[in-house]
Amino acid sequence: MSDTKANIPPTLRPLRVLYMGGIGDVARTWEHWRRGDRDPSQVNLTYSGMFYDVCSELGAEVRVIGYNAREAVIDEGPWRIEQAPVPGWNDGGWRYHRAELRLVMRLWRAASEFKPDVLVMTDIKDWFLVTLLRLRGIRIIPTMHGALWPVGFPPRGFATRLIEKFNAMFWRHAVDATLCVSPECERQVRQISGKLDSPFFQARAQYVHEDFATVTAPKYASPLVVLYAGRLERAKGPFELLDVASRLNQSHPRKFRWEFAGGGTALEAFRQEVQSRGLESSVVVHGMLKRPQMLEAFNRSHIVAVPTSSTFREGLNKVVVESVVARRPVLTSALSNALDVVGEAVCEVPPDNIAAYGDELIRLAEEPDYWQRKRDACETLRMQFFDRDRSWGAALRGGLEHVMTELARRGKLTQ
Repeated sequence: MSDTKANIPPTLRPLRVLYMGGIGDVARTWEHWRRGDRDPSQVNLTYSGMFYDVCSELGAEVRVIGYNAREAVIDEGPWRIEQAPVPGWNDGGWRYHRAELRLVMRLWRAASEFKPDVLVMTDIKDWFLVTLLRLRGIRIIPTMHGALWPVGFPPRGFATRLIEKFNAMFWRHAVDATLCVSPECERQVRQISGKLDSPFFQARAQYVHEDFATVTAPKYASPLVVLYAGRLERAKGPFELLDVASRLNQSHPRKFRWEFAGGGTALEAFRQEVQSRGLESSVVVHGMLKRPQMLEAFNRSHIVAVPTSSTFREGLNKVVVESVVARRPVLTSALSNALDVVGEAVCEVPPDNIAAYGDELIRLAEEPDYWQRKRDACETLRMQFFDRDRSWGAALRGGLEHVMTELARRGKLTQ
């Protein structure tokens, strides 16, 4: 990877970067980053932490806009971080689009004050809303952590197809580089936009070897321990997994044990559902776990279930990745967008077919060799998630280098 600071003459001014982070707590991550440690709530290296690393290496001036529920403002040297919730962000329909418009207006105000050279922005559905910033001379680098649509379920309604056409124009005329967490994200952009001159940079989530030192490779055993790791929300599929658990308790008693790890608005309702079904002997509900406890949960498991739904625009499901890093086969569908990246470690089921999860678990219980093949595939596939040259930070640096080269050529980085 090239040293951008060395390639830019010393008379040039610092790059000014405006970053729209995601719904995570970018202010808390910055506080940990400034102290030289990691956010203990995350198993992976955070994207915002990698963003801070790259911008620090480049000597950039930075403005960050976050929309986590916790309000925070940090103003220290070249860093300014503003974090506040956006009303309606978790709603559906027109309320969500109104929330996106509010967020883009926040970006407009920040851009007017800060006068950035480049905007790095994470997922929204209506990407085209920031096109006017390009007309003001601001270079734009979208970073896609979610696909444009659930794989296999392209937009069909008039409004969603119209948004797709506007987004296609955005990529053709306003984008300088795109960062993607999965090949599917890139495929969809190319599908709607046709031939593009701007580069794409693929990125893989990153982890720390030492974190997984205590997570040993599993050995086949009975009962098989099935782990669900993720938010406990009805749309995420954990309630449907209880249907599977109930069925298997009847057909294959004492062959499976379940652990559910994650917070969410439906946590208490989920616990009550476990109790009402009489599943307490085979189902354990942990709630939200920090990194050490989450790694212990992986260590107890034999397989991880990821019931991604066609109602959600996945980028590349991080639980799938973490399962492979922990050497655990994954039970999921193509909706996770993981098959391109770790397909050999996946026990694939049809999208939105919860009964197939039960069928596949029965096969895993009855065919140890099948489970072993999937487990063995994790050994080589996991290494890409320790390779910093394939990280989101490396992709970001590639995108910023591309923009800086063009800006320097046009004399836009002069004092």
